[in-house]
Amino acid sequence: MRAIPNLSCASLPRHLPAILFVLTQIFTAAPEINAQEVTVKLAPVQTKVEFTLGATMHTVHGSFQLKSGSITFDTTSGKADGRIVVDATSGESGDSSRDARMEKEVLESGKYPEIIFIPSQL
Repeated sequence: MRAIPNLSCASLPRHLPAILFVLTQIFTAAPEINAQEVTVKLAPVQTKVEFTLGATMHTVHGSFQLKSGSITFDTTSGKADGRIVVDATSGESGDSSRDARMEKEVLESGKYPEIIFIPSQL
C-alpha cells in the first residue's frame, strides 16, 4: 500500500489491524472465485467502513462513509490494483467532540479530505 499522508510511520502499525480488517471483510464477501483475475466494486450505499480503537478505559467504535472503491486482483499471483476512497470528514464515533478532534488533529481532514487505500498485493 502507498503511504497515507496524514498518518506518520510511527502510527501506521497502530492502524494496520483496522486496515487489514477492512480488506478482509471486502474479500470474504466476494463470490466464489474461479477466474484468475477478479474485480470487486464497492457500492458506497452498501459498504460500511467501520473502526474499533482501544482508548483509555474503554473501546471506541465508529464508521466512515465510503466515497468509492474498486479492487482488481489476480487469484494466482496475489497481485492487486485498485483504489478505496473514504471520506475523512465523515467519521462518526457517537461523540461529536471526539469526532471533531479526530478530524482536526488526527486526520487533518481539512487538509486531507480523503483517505485512500491502494492495494498492491494480497
